Amino acid sequence: MSTRVSPNLLLLSAIIFSSGLVGLGHCCDGRETPNKPEFYSAFHAARLSKHDGGFSPTHEKVAHSSENLFGKPTIETPTLGRALSTDTSVSSIDASWWIDRQKFDEASFPGLLEAVGRFYDTFNRSLLLETEASIDQLHSSYKDTAKPRAALLILSQMLHCGPSCESPNARNHNIKDCTQRTSIANLLKAISRNFYARVRDTNYPTVIFHEDFDDDDRAFMEAASSAPIFFQRIVIAEETLPSYMHNRDSILSGLRALHPQNNVSLPPGFHGFGYRQMCRFYAGLVFYAPVLRKFDWYMRLDGGDSRLGPTLIDPFRELKTNGQDYGFLQYANYPSPQLEPGLKRFNETFTSVHWDKDLLEKWRLGQAVYNNFEVVHMSPFRNSKVWSFFQQFDQEAFFLSQTGAPRDNSPWVFKDAHKNALGDAEFRSLTLAMLTTSKGVRRFEKGSEIAYTHPVPNWCQEAPKSRSKLQNPEMSKKKLRKAGKRGS
Repeated sequence: MSTRVSPNLLLLSAIIFSSGLVGLGHCCDGRETPNKPEFYSAFHAARLSKHDGGFSPTHEKVAHSSENLFGKPTIETPTLGRALSTDTSVSSIDASWWIDRQKFDEASFPGLLEAVGRFYDTFNRSLLLETEASIDQLHSSYKDTAKPRAALLILSQMLHCGPSCESPNARNHNIKDCTQRTSIANLLKAISRNFYARVRDTNYPTVIFHEDFDDDDRAFMEAASSAPIFFQRIVIAEETLPSYMHNRDSILSGLRALHPQNNVSLPPGFHGFGYRQMCRFYAGLVFYAPVLRKFDWYMRLDGGDSRLGPTLIDPFRELKTNGQDYGFLQYANYPSPQLEPGLKRFNETFTSVHWDKDLLEKWRLGQAVYNNFEVVHMSPFRNSKVWSFFQQFDQEAFFLSQTGAPRDNSPWVFKDAHKNALGDAEFRSLTLAMLTTSKGVRRFEKGSEIAYTHPVPNWCQEAPKSRSKLQNPEMSKKKLRKAGKRGS
């Protein structure tokens, strides 16, 4: 069990990022349902909290124990802020201490320091160490030593951003106070009711990635869950783009031109900057999130408009017992020809990489895993070759545009990014062919094993309608294609 950090050290943590909106939802090259809110990045001053990047210590009902395993004293930290830096140099990043701590070296993982340091708030060192100690304490409390070190994962849209944080369906029907905050709380209630209460010993914690949660927001989430919650602050702003990205200045210039007032923090009328950063997050950055480093598995749930229905199995145990690395619910039709040239270049450099023929064929047929819901064994993804594969496409800006960024200084056009830019679903599908075989991937049975609904039209409803398409295990190929075109 890790040694706990002294509360006095927490009081020294006084630096925090201000941040912006992240586009929430499954990122499949932007082919989303048109009635979902548009996601954008916005600079937002964030109040330093004792929970930022840390553990929610309020749960006395965790791990089937009547004791409060994490009974930490309430510590009030100063309300200090840090202006978001416009410096794009690596020297402005304060993540090197954390990268060194996790044994990631720059030679094996080139660019990782930049990507992690720009996306995750790592300035509050003592709180991250406190969080690690709390996670270790949680795992040491498991009576079953074989229980997977797993977490449920939610990426939250910004909460304090006015109408863009509200359910468009609720707004159209004049339903008041139907916000992202309410929706995530309802999702947490559904998890407790339909998973934890149904399957023995499944009180896995939830990790929520966010930009602007305050103490009231955290308390609201904590009250909705019967399991621990950890929080990780992220940063979505212009400086989120790493300097290794080809033609970075031209990219930002092109992005500004498509957002109101030349400001990427304002909604552009399509899946814009924040949404594309979400694609980068799920495609590669998620595996290096500081708060996830103590976990081996995660289950992704869409924060804004998804619900976990009656779940009759423990998907973590199922995969671990069968030696499998990945689980999902359905395929979607997402052709991704822009990956082929990059795949060829990668194979010319990494000649020893083996690709599973069956998974490669599925990907080439446009059958992408619909990873809005996915259960992932993270260890295989924390591989230097997998990182190099991600970074090859990241530095060429394929997660921002179908054609990527030109290597010269010619103008860069953000053309049809909301339709054809690379999404994390097709990227995940191809990466799986590098990491495992078709036997290492499991398609869970919708309804009979796991019930999951996305989207729920009204964020305020606690349970989806019984006629949800995911309750029908025999969805036709035609309906599946339509679901894929709508996005998550």
